[in-house]
Amino acid sequence: MAIGVAMPVLIPLMIFGGFFMNAEQIPPYFIWIKYISWFNYGNEALIINQWKGVGPIECKMDDPTLCYEDGSDVIAKLSFDEDNMGFDIGLLFVLLVGYRFLGYLLLLSKTYRKKVKSSK
Repeated sequence: MAIGVAMPVLIPLMIFGGFFMNAEQIPPYFIWIKYISWFNYGNEALIINQWKGVGPIECKMDDPTLCYEDGSDVIAKLSFDEDNMGFDIGLLFVLLVGYRFLGYLLLLSKTYRKKVKSSK
């Protein structure tokens, strides 16, 4: 059952987490998915780690609008903030504990037996 439920849950988290769609392109009625997605925080932390402090980027394309000037420009065009690295790491731990606790509660609720009324 978990495999059948995993894909419909994980695909929206990946799409709205920044892998396939820029944060500015997310429709307002789906923005809440971004905030519960661990992909969002992990992706932002990865992008910041990779691009923060990178100097000028050489561009060999004819259209300069498709080029990035430096690492800060890459981070900004992906709608991320360089100062969010600690926040992202902290929220990844909070989501890790929170989702595990939620899973524990759901499993615990499945183990309780319903009381059967005795017929006298």
